[in-house]
This record gives sequence, C-alpha cells and structure tokens, in this order.
Amino acid sequence: MSAQLQRSLLTALPQPDDLQLVGRYQPAAKDQQIGGDWYDAFTVADGGTCLVVGDVTGHDRSAAVSMAQLRNILRGVGYAYAKPPARVLETLDKAIRDLELGALATAVLARVEQTDGQHEANVRLLRWSNAGHTPPLRPGSTVLMFTDGLVERRRGHLSDGLDWLRRAVEGLATHQMSLDELCDDLLAQVGDDLEDDVAILALRAHPQDGPRPG
Repeated sequence: MSAQLQRSLLTALPQPDDLQLVGRYQPAAKDQQIGGDWYDAFTVADGGTCLVVGDVTGHDRSAAVSMAQLRNILRGVGYAYAKPPARVLETLDKAIRDLELGALATAVLARVEQTDGQHEANVRLLRWSNAGHTPPLRPGSTVLMFTDGLVERRRGHLSDGLDWLRRAVEGLATHQMSLDELCDDLLAQVGDDLEDDVAILALRAHPQDGPRPG
C-alpha cells in the first residue's frame, strides 16, 4: 500500500515531439515505507521541457507530503518563471524558506530547449542545475537522471556507484535498447534488495527528420 501511494504521487510524463520520457520508481526493500524520492517532467509556456528528479529527507508520510508540496511548487515556478534551471531552484529554495515548509531535499532540474535555428540543425540545448544531488548521465542522445538509491551503498563509496552506472549504461547502449528496456535492465542489475528508494527519469531525443519510434 505504501508503494502504491508513492506511485500515485508521481504524475504521468509528457511526450513532446521527437522526445521520449520514461520514469521508474522502486521502493527500498526494507519496511516498504513511503519515501521522498520523485521524478517529474512538464512542458512550459515557451515550448521547453523541464525534467526533475529529487529526494526529500526521510522515509515516512511526512516525507511523502513534503515531496508532493515541493513537486507542485516547483512545477508552478518552472512553468511561470521562464528562467534557467539555477534561477528556478533559487526561487524554490526561497519559497521553502518563506512558506516555512521545513523540508530538506536535493534535486536536479534540467530544461530541454530548441530555437528555430537549432530545430533546422536538428540539435537541442540541455541546461541543468544541481542542488546537492547526484549528477545526470548523458550517453549521446539519452539523458539519465536518478536518485542516490540507484548508486549508493552502505559498504561502498558514491564514486564507485557512479562508475558502475556509467559502465552499465555504456554496456547497455551497445545493445540499442529501448528506453524502457534500459531503465528496467538497470533496476534488474541493482536487484530487489535495495537499501533506499530509487527514482529514475530517462530522456531520449529522436531524429526530427525520421518517424518517431513506437
């Protein structure tokens, strides 16, 4: 029931033209408590696409409530405030303080943009800002954002987990997997005995001059 409630707080992902988005959430094996990990994506008024992965401290109902509050505030700020991700996160931080939410969280906010000239050249610009979170991974046309449960282990260093993830994604990329297969395979490699929740948000850009894959 805890896992079901957590997933109900994760909104459906948009699928903009020539971009594919896939999200995954897997709870920690221990206690099956509600956590504060989340992923999100939304389009903004100027046509850009915002991507978010974050982690609120704690594993209880308070963490889930704080996560929902932060997600909704970030959505509103990101949609209405057409500024780079760093400025948006600064505004979110100010809102957390002024509204006295009392939440501690880390997050990565990214924004995919494309001017008319970039559209003609079939390229896009990815801007991102990191607020104490694990950095995204970008193997070519695919961007992978994730919470630390995917790479952090009690008996190892975070850098070891990040190295493992890079090698794993490079290996999977040679098999030309779909985005769903990529995310599922990473979770399969981690296994069911997770020490922390895992949230994954993956983005893949497809060529504009060809048919969009199914």
